[in-house]
Amino acid sequence: MPLPYSLRPWTSFAALMFCLVAIFLAYQPGFSGGLYYDDIEPLSRLAHVEDLGSALYYMFSDTSGALGRPIAMASFLLHDVPDWPDNTAAIFRFNALLHLANGVLVAGIALFLLRLMRGHTPGNAWLATGAAALWLVLPIHVSTSLIAIQRMAGLSAFFVFAGLLVYLQGLSIQAERPRPGLLLQSIGLGLFTLLAMLTKENGALLPVFAWVMEFTLLAQCDSIIRWRKARFALLSAAPIAIVTYLAYTTLSAETSYLIRQFTLAERLMTEPQILIEYLQLALLPRTFAFNPFHDSYAHVTSLAASPFALASLVIWTAVLIAALILRRRFPMLAFAVLWFLAAHLLESSVIPLELYFEHRNYVALFGPCLALVWLTGRLSSHYPRIAPAAFVTYLVVQALVLVQVTSLWGNRSLAAEMWLMQEKTSTRATVYLAAIYNNERKDPGTALRILDQRLKTCPNCVAVAIQALMLSCVLEPEERVQSRLASIESVVRGGFIFSVGTASYLQDLHELIKSGKCLTISWHKLENLNRVLLDNRFVQANQRQNEGLFVNLYNIFREQGEYYRAMDELQVAWKINRNHGIAYLMVDLWINQKMFQEAAQFAENEMCRKMPRNPILAYAAQERCKAIQERIRDATL
Repeated sequence: MPLPYSLRPWTSFAALMFCLVAIFLAYQPGFSGGLYYDDIEPLSRLAHVEDLGSALYYMFSDTSGALGRPIAMASFLLHDVPDWPDNTAAIFRFNALLHLANGVLVAGIALFLLRLMRGHTPGNAWLATGAAALWLVLPIHVSTSLIAIQRMAGLSAFFVFAGLLVYLQGLSIQAERPRPGLLLQSIGLGLFTLLAMLTKENGALLPVFAWVMEFTLLAQCDSIIRWRKARFALLSAAPIAIVTYLAYTTLSAETSYLIRQFTLAERLMTEPQILIEYLQLALLPRTFAFNPFHDSYAHVTSLAASPFALASLVIWTAVLIAALILRRRFPMLAFAVLWFLAAHLLESSVIPLELYFEHRNYVALFGPCLALVWLTGRLSSHYPRIAPAAFVTYLVVQALVLVQVTSLWGNRSLAAEMWLMQEKTSTRATVYLAAIYNNERKDPGTALRILDQRLKTCPNCVAVAIQALMLSCVLEPEERVQSRLASIESVVRGGFIFSVGTASYLQDLHELIKSGKCLTISWHKLENLNRVLLDNRFVQANQRQNEGLFVNLYNIFREQGEYYRAMDELQVAWKINRNHGIAYLMVDLWINQKMFQEAAQFAENEMCRKMPRNPILAYAAQERCKAIQERIRDATL
């Protein structure tokens, strides 16, 4: 029998343990890495967690997903430490350990699948260990573990993998113990899908993955033939429901895509080539290709003008058709194809998300990894020494690249330089490097030059222009500052702009003016800049940006003592998003003006009239209402 199958079964377990330790050590250099764009807002709210009530509110108040992602947010409560946000290493360490746990689940799923397919054949444990080792070592997964907020993806994957493992356990025992088998299948598909969705919405794909397994690898397994038709019919509802939902979202595509620089058609033309690039980077990794900043990925505007995009679309169409037709003859290859495409069904199709994120491959690459290890096992029967040796060599090469990647991510300053060299047109990479120079290296002049370099190629990157304006206000003469301000207003009036983050950056500019560090921009000019942005239709499509801009106007007018105009802006912001943060500002303003009746009426008829459906959020809202009403009563005495 080919090596290493001749070794005793326990040695595969020892090999898996060795891999887990090695992977953790490989990730360790990255624990000194930084926080990035999407990390800041949700994690910074940890500073406000003081007791059980505030902890529950933190868990359930996240708005990054339709369901709130409370389980993922709860996991961040483990890092509610006094020195936040300096102790970010604990977050990355937890993420790395979660990655290892997912690797163990991947090994378990692979082992159960192989046993159901082949029985207790010698070599199953080694193939499962090889699949887990390959999946664990892939450098493309660094973005899931070393971007703090992507714990959401890793934790959701944990519940997906765990649910599938429970489901497979139920299948394996159903012939001998039908009731426990059905119970486990129900728990795996039902409970764990719910847990995965409450961590991140794409956890809804768990039943789709089960459908893929039943449709390919398990289609000819006689040991689980009982209830197969009923089981498969129920599972088929999952992909049908997902596709129906995606079709429904296209009805609002014209409006929802206003916040993007590409259309729905352009996204659909671009994603097939991105999927090819994902696989290429996963299997043939390059150290500097992995980074958090892919916002500058060029979308395809015409298939005729992009041979690679056209070829990618043809390849995926042919591969999908072949997988469906030949699934019985080549079940493992069909499984790899359908699993990978199923994992990208939500995030890489019609929903108006950004085009490219490496962490979208976290679950998706299990299928290709298992297929590659399966192929290695088949080759081992013909080349008993060469095939295993080649596979181990391949793992070592992947591990060496992984260490290079994590070492780079752990060196924030060097990483920022290298990432901007790799992603020359990335606004986020530009802003990140400029922040490194301004905040860590105390070199605002170089930071300004970095921002200006980006503005040469992207004049409509308004967020970059506003940050450059703030540095200019401190470093440059008034004429140059006014020129920059006029240029921003001209660009905003001109049409499409990249507006993400503009409201918060204008708030930073407000603080700069208030502190007396920026004397060349008046309150009136800052007000005008906010209003010009509000008139831009692409900004209007972003509710959060609109709300923030009206709050900015409130701050400007309040700073000048124009309380009635400040209230007008808050009332507009309240209509956009009836959140209690705005309500607090409104009540505070009325109390300041001794308009106690207006404050009381607003608290009773507006702020406290309609409570959230979530009982945790409703309780927190009621407590805030009691506190604000008590404050109003105290103020009237």
